[in-house]
Amino acid sequence: MARALEGNDLASAQHGFLLTRHWRDTAAGTEVDFWLATDDGPRKVRIALQTNVAFTRAKDRAKAEPIVAGVRDAHLRELPLKDFRQKPVLGLYCSQYRQLLALKKQLRSAGVNVFEADIRPHERYLID
Repeated sequence: MARALEGNDLASAQHGFLLTRHWRDTAAGTEVDFWLATDDGPRKVRIALQTNVAFTRAKDRAKAEPIVAGVRDAHLRELPLKDFRQKPVLGLYCSQYRQLLALKKQLRSAGVNVFEADIRPHERYLID
């Protein structure tokens, strides 16, 4: 069962079963759409302007920063998170998912590991 919030408004929360999920990059950012089966029939819920995120090791910051700095609407952020080896990680944020995937390729070719970039926007929304 999914709990849908339109525009993050708790007053419009509705329960339903998730039927489909889709994402698309727009000029303003990534949109995520869900179709729910509710007691009142099918309902489309659009979550606008989701920020896309992946992670990289903090120790690779010096290699990653120049690459990320060359990409519009992308940035690295320190986080209180660690990888499975208990090493600090940085959040890699992009306004568009395709932008994140392209950045992942650039970083990997520079020897920087990128984690969780394969989690698509609609999956990330459901996880978070």
